[in-house]
Amino acid sequence: MKRFRVSCAASAAAERFCLPADDLDVKEQSIIQLSNQQEICPLEHIIKECRNQGVELREKYTFSIDHMSYPYGIHAAEVAVDLETGKVKIEKYYIAYDVGRAINPLLVHGQLVGGMAQGLGGAIYEELKYDEAGQLVTGSFMDYLLPSAMEVPQIKIEILENSPSPLNPLGVKGAGEGGTVAVAPAVANAIENALEHYPIHITSLPIRPEKIRDAIKKGPVRNEEERI
Repeated sequence: MKRFRVSCAASAAAERFCLPADDLDVKEQSIIQLSNQQEICPLEHIIKECRNQGVELREKYTFSIDHMSYPYGIHAAEVAVDLETGKVKIEKYYIAYDVGRAINPLLVHGQLVGGMAQGLGGAIYEELKYDEAGQLVTGSFMDYLLPSAMEVPQIKIEILENSPSPLNPLGVKGAGEGGTVAVAPAVANAIENALEHYPIHITSLPIRPEKIRDAIKKGPVRNEEERI
């Protein structure tokens, strides 16, 4: 793990006390000298002095890691299927994810909602179709379907912080992709469950209404072999 820290307060203290800036840091509300770990002055003293002189203080702290921090969670979908048209309507949708530490819970919530919308597009709507000559026929938004606010359901989200990541100082994990990757299997399994008496077995995306209609037209199955 690599860490990078730049403290303007330490730089201001270095100028005030004529000391090397790279030998000073902020620790426990004090400016300390790294070479001997001695306190130079209280941090509050430097802040007041900079304020009086009109000096703006900023601090930047970043880190990079060698390993990804993956979240884990669940998706669950409740769907209604129109037996005449094959249209799928998502009645309810649930997401629960452990993100280690939610630094900004509202932002994490938005990431999961946006991720779900993207996953829904890939699961049901978005498709690159080509004609017999290999020409793309869904090259504009008139032909390439995207979910709108009408298609994305209300999503119940639970953000968990039970297992902080040991791979970074904040204990954070990713959040955005967690809302996307499980949408397709959740919706596909819900559709198969709704049509458990019909010969449908979803193995590709998007899940088109015509595939659902074809399965319904074949009528109810008598055993699992016919269903597959």
